[in-house]
Amino acid sequence: MSTDLVIIRPAPGAGKSARAAKREGFTPIVHSMFEAKPLRWEPPAPSLYDAIIASSANALRLGGPALAALQDLPVHAVGEATASAARALGFTVGVVGENGIEALARAISTDYPQRFLRLAGRNHIELVEPGMLIDTMLVYAVDPVPMPAPLKQRLAKGDVTVALHSPRAARHFANECERLELDRGAIALAALSGNVAEAAGQGWQAVHIAEAPDDAHLLSAAAALAKP
Repeated sequence: MSTDLVIIRPAPGAGKSARAAKREGFTPIVHSMFEAKPLRWEPPAPSLYDAIIASSANALRLGGPALAALQDLPVHAVGEATASAARALGFTVGVVGENGIEALARAISTDYPQRFLRLAGRNHIELVEPGMLIDTMLVYAVDPVPMPAPLKQRLAKGDVTVALHSPRAARHFANECERLELDRGAIALAALSGNVAEAAGQGWQAVHIAEAPDDAHLLSAAAALAKP
């Protein structure tokens, strides 16, 4: 199996994954199949809230001028990339998560009573943590786009692994392969979780699932596929 690793996740995560892949000896091929864009929104009164929960870096990068009204609220960030985006805009960062939005919510749920404003994308994981007061504001969207022609041409050659970071990405990729009549049997998948692998469906050359939901373990799964 080739060390070519296709990354289809949206920016800025795609760049982060590509850099990590290159360090591990892969040849990353980045063709995002999603487009991130801002949504129109009106900021609520900041006095109603104690802090912001930022679900992704895109919530801050694409939040636009309305974020200025919330500048005095601290930001609890889902990860370091999100925390960096918050700091770049002048926000004070509180808790920085490491294992997803649910883990972040659990980490900050001990400080009662508080009311949180969650800045999220249109397609987001519902966040329900007992005892927490959370209002969700949709500030951006990440929409699927058709597979670009260069990616179709590379996949048609076979001997390639595709990294899949979410069930939504897996379904979209599988649907595009079907639409373009690409041979699944010539494409291997490295999936971030069992749910991602399940969403991709059957018929692939091989599927390896990361032992933990992060890029390091996903690359380990891809490396297993690259071995002769």
